[in-house]
Amino acid sequence: MGAKDLWNNKEAVESFVLALCQIAHLYQSLGLSLAAKYYALGAAWACEHSVGGKLLVREPEALAQVFQADFQLGARLSATAGFESYLLTRYQLNPQLIDLSKEPTMLHAVAEYATMLFTAPYFAPSFEPVLQKQLARFPAEIREQLIGPSLNTYKASLPEAELPGWLRSKLTDRPLSDAGAQRTITFRALGSTWTLVFANTYRLAPVAEEFAAHLQILLAELALSAVDFHLPKG
Repeated sequence: MGAKDLWNNKEAVESFVLALCQIAHLYQSLGLSLAAKYYALGAAWACEHSVGGKLLVREPEALAQVFQADFQLGARLSATAGFESYLLTRYQLNPQLIDLSKEPTMLHAVAEYATMLFTAPYFAPSFEPVLQKQLARFPAEIREQLIGPSLNTYKASLPEAELPGWLRSKLTDRPLSDAGAQRTITFRALGSTWTLVFANTYRLAPVAEEFAAHLQILLAELALSAVDFHLPKG
């Protein structure tokens, strides 16, 4: 019986979701952020539409991966919304205070959100008020016990001169890459730099991101091929 048949019979949906999350992790480790986001969104959708909501408990993990993919891509507008969606979903399912020592997914997400807060004054000053306004909406325990300590760690350990190189090591594209009337998505694969340029509209951006995700998936498959496609290097 094929995977599609098992999905239709609802017999392997949890394994299906876990597989999507693992594939998303794999693509993110390769720097193919939009492919990772594509699979993570699929996992979140499957959780949201599971029979009787039995897989809702796994939805925060998928939403965290969506946020992390946008963060890695430098898409800070999307990442800001994604972090809040992840945080609210986690609290709705489990209202207890988060213990970062027991929730590595949350630890990673909080560190990346703190990274956006810490670097905004240097690389995206116009975006800092948006982040501060969002931060003020979070409960005090989240600001003071989760985000605050991570932010203070960065302030104490990262000199301003080291910030550009440190941030480049975490991102595959420039910070705030999803802002402006025209959007550019840039990533590296098969030794080449790939660039997609499109009007940054509400209707077109999701279509362009899905196209880029399929392109990244295709390029990852081609990388496993023994055929040399003679793509230009650069």
